[in-house]
Amino acid sequence: MYRMEKINIIFLDIDGVLNNIFSMMAGPLIIFDPATINRLKQIINFTNAKIVLSTAWRLNPYLKKILINELQKKGINKELIIGQTPDLSIINKSRDYEILFWVQLNKNKIKKWVAIDDLDLKKLPSKNFVRTKFHTGLTDKLTGEVISKFIFSY
Repeated sequence: MYRMEKINIIFLDIDGVLNNIFSMMAGPLIIFDPATINRLKQIINFTNAKIVLSTAWRLNPYLKKILINELQKKGINKELIIGQTPDLSIINKSRDYEILFWVQLNKNKIKKWVAIDDLDLKKLPSKNFVRTKFHTGLTDKLTGEVISKFIFSY
C-alpha cells in the first residue's frame, strides 16, 4: 500500500516578515527585503518545507500575484506554495484560528509546521510559532529559530 510522505509547512506572513519598514519606504512600489527572502530560502533548503500563505496578501489577487512573482525572481518556485489558510474573518476569527483550522484539516499530511508572523498569534503553541518585528522582518537569529523548531521540536 502506498503511504504518502508527510511534509513540513511554513505558514507565511509577508508584512513584517519578508518586508520591513525600511524596504517599504524605499520606493513607490512594494519592495521586499532581499535579505529576508534569502533567509526564507535558507529555511526551505534546510527543512524541505512547503509554504502555506497566511498573510492578508492571500485575499487580494493582485498582491498575491506580486508576491509569487517576487519569490520566483528570487529563486523560490511557485510550486513550493501549496495553499493558503481560509478567511475566517467573517466569523470573527483571527489569523491564529485560520492557521489552526488549516492544520486540523490537513493533519494527516503534515510532518511539522511553523508559523512566521509579526502579529502575536497567542493561540499557536510556542513550538510552532516564530514572531518577527515589523521594523526588521525575518532576521538571521529568527531564521535559526525557525529551523531549530523544525529540527528539534515534537
